[in-house]
Amino acid sequence: YSQYLCGRIRRIITPLIAYLFIYLTYNLIAGHITLSQLPHTALRLCIEIATGKPTQLTHLWFIHTYIIIALLLPILHHLSLRINHIAAYLLLIASMIVSYLYPNYIIGYLIPTFAGLYYKRNKPYHPLVIITLMVAATLLCLHQGYTWNMQVNKFPPTLLYIAYTTTILL
Repeated sequence: YSQYLCGRIRRIITPLIAYLFIYLTYNLIAGHITLSQLPHTALRLCIEIATGKPTQLTHLWFIHTYIIIALLLPILHHLSLRINHIAAYLLLIASMIVSYLYPNYIIGYLIPTFAGLYYKRNKPYHPLVIITLMVAATLLCLHQGYTWNMQVNKFPPTLLYIAYTTTILL
C-alpha cells in the first residue's frame, strides 16, 4: 500500500502542487495578491481543496473526491476479490440508500468504481435484477420530486443520477 500511495502522491499531489505554485505566482505578479497575503492564500487554497469546497479554484472540485477514491482503491480491489454475489447486491442496495439519504460525491462515485472492479471480474449480476433496482430507485426519486435534469443531479450525484446512468450503462 505504501508503494501504491507514493505512486498516487507522485501522480496526483505533485502536479497539484505545481499547479498551485504557478497559480499563486501568476496572481502575485498580476497584483491580485500581495507577498504578505501569499502564505494565507496558499493555505486557504489547500484547505479548500482538501475539504472539497473550493471557492476560488472551483474547476478543481473533483480533486478531493478523486484523492479519496484513489486512496480507497486498494481496499475496494481487495473487497471486490473476496465479496460474494449476495453481499455485493446488499452492498449496492445499502450504498444506494445512503446515497438517497445523503447525496455526496464520494459515495456517488465509489458505487460505479466498486461496480467496475467487481463486475468486470465476477459478472455475477443478472441484468434484470439490476435494472429492476434502478427503475425502482428512479421511480422513488421522481415520486420524491427530483428533477429529471441530470445536470442538476450530477453534482453531487444523487440516487436518481446513479440509477439513471447505471440503467443506461446496462
